[in-house]
Amino acid sequence: MDLQRTNCSGEIPYPDLLPMNIEQSRMMATATIRAKLLECGLTQCFSESELTRLDKTSGYRSLCARYLVKEMIIDAIGTGILMKDMSIENNEFGAPQLQLLSNEVEEYIQSKGIKEIHLSYSHSRSWIGAFLIIEYF
Repeated sequence: MDLQRTNCSGEIPYPDLLPMNIEQSRMMATATIRAKLLECGLTQCFSESELTRLDKTSGYRSLCARYLVKEMIIDAIGTGILMKDMSIENNEFGAPQLQLLSNEVEEYIQSKGIKEIHLSYSHSRSWIGAFLIIEYF
């Protein structure tokens, strides 16, 4: 993949952004993620506050979406972080945000040169979609 694309004047547009971000998107069947969840165990994958969001209507789909995002983060960063080391909580506007649950994990993320992790997800009855952007220093 050629990251050094130029615009019509021959300049590299936004050269400081090109090598600094990792973007991932993933779509998976809800049933597939639910099976992974049951195999892994809810308490191994989610914080207590995430588990309190489990309700009878869309709770498992919301947990499946959070699972998919956490899986994407682990795939992008590599070993050294577990699903239960992070929690995905909604801010005051309802947007999902990553919270790291210990200083060790926060230090590990910073040691990888990661400045910020942005995420978004959506779910329907049958599908879960997620998008992840990891910004590096």
